[in-house]
Amino acid sequence: MLTMYAPRQITWPNALTSMLLAVVLTLGTGHAASAAPLPTAQARAIDTILAKSVKPNGPGAVVTVTDHGQVVYQKTIGLADIAKKTPLTAQSVFDLASCSKHFTAMAVLILVDRGLLSLNDDVRKYVPELTHKGSKTIRIVDLLHMVSGLAIYTSFMDDYDGVDNVAIAKAAAKQPMLFATGTKYEYNNTDYTLAALVVERASGQRFSTFMQAAVFGPLGMSHTVIMDAPNMQIRDRTPGYTVTNGKFVAARSDTVMVGDGNVYTSADDLVAWDRALLKNTLVKPATQRLAVTSGTLASGAKTEYGFGWTVPTNDPKNVWHDGSWDGTATYISRGLDDGLTLTILSNNDKLDVSDLAGGIEGVLRPE
Repeated sequence: MLTMYAPRQITWPNALTSMLLAVVLTLGTGHAASAAPLPTAQARAIDTILAKSVKPNGPGAVVTVTDHGQVVYQKTIGLADIAKKTPLTAQSVFDLASCSKHFTAMAVLILVDRGLLSLNDDVRKYVPELTHKGSKTIRIVDLLHMVSGLAIYTSFMDDYDGVDNVAIAKAAAKQPMLFATGTKYEYNNTDYTLAALVVERASGQRFSTFMQAAVFGPLGMSHTVIMDAPNMQIRDRTPGYTVTNGKFVAARSDTVMVGDGNVYTSADDLVAWDRALLKNTLVKPATQRLAVTSGTLASGAKTEYGFGWTVPTNDPKNVWHDGSWDGTATYISRGLDDGLTLTILSNNDKLDVSDLAGGIEGVLRPE
């Protein structure tokens, strides 16, 4: 927290020093900058909602609200490690699970802006392993909108040990198409693992290397990495938990496929991500708008899914995504008009983050 001092008359050198200090405090410390906090009544209402869902003596959650990129509410409750009784912090690192898809889509859009690929390119230009005799073209945009019709690997694969993105491409190629490309929307993790493979081959870099160089590094996201190797050690990683027979037990199932998940990050780093989206830091504004625009089926119906974001037809200016995996539950929503962003990161995979978010957003945007 910054201490507020009474104003005083200063000479030019001190003024310059003050300005430089302000820049360092805002951009260079790795901590989320703050604006005026939420009104007390709103903050207390969110505290009450959170206290009903998360207990301080078990796995917990970090809830952050930003207004145009500035933190106006942040609450940590519960433990990062139950055995050690280590409390969660805004720097605790969580598996984003499916909320990772925001980042995969951004990687594709960065390559679009660099002229290294087109959204209308056939996926098989980059992933020749994906062979379906007689099937129509599957474009990169079809992957991002989840209208490819490809088999969903989480439906036909039981063991993910050592399974990487190439293995998923080869396995999906052996499965029948679920439907003709572009005729139906169906949530599909296969699509985003293939999108990450496209990024690797179009950029000539490992996906994790590209993301560090193009996104995490430039944005100062020092607590963010892609897990893409077995037994990878991740600094400040939060142990995950599930509930078995009414008790919290450790839950950890590491995989090495990327694109549909496996971004590990902290609440504070997500503030930097939010600012980048607000300022169109990584791609042109027109390119970034594609991510929060619903896809359209061949019939003309909306998919209600953009590129890594759910885009509800009845509320297209409030986009969101949730994620769940062994030991983790996550949620991120962005108000495209009002500038309010909500993130929830939990190391309890049984926490209903969507329900929790609904209550909080009701406080933030009362009718």
